[in-house]
Amino acid sequence: MLALASGKDKKAFFSWLGVSVYLTRQANLAALRAVATCGAPGSELVFTYIDQAEFAQNTSQAPHNENANLVAQTAEPWISGFYQDDIVNDL
Repeated sequence: MLALASGKDKKAFFSWLGVSVYLTRQANLAALRAVATCGAPGSELVFTYIDQAEFAQNTSQAPHNENANLVAQTAEPWISGFYQDDIVNDL
């Protein structure tokens, strides 16, 4: 298990790419809370997400697109995203 070097006294860079789409909203928010409590002020997080609006029926994008359908066939469907207008508040 990897431990943080010195806890909250050092800035950290968190890379969370290609993960959030596979987690529930509750799990995503819990992970974001954990990141927020681990890093010192000035730490940074980069992550990818899908706009939650794309999960509505009759949209032209994910998860109804070809890539999402292929991923779903592997038993790991895209299940959540973030609303672009609300993401600042979520973070």
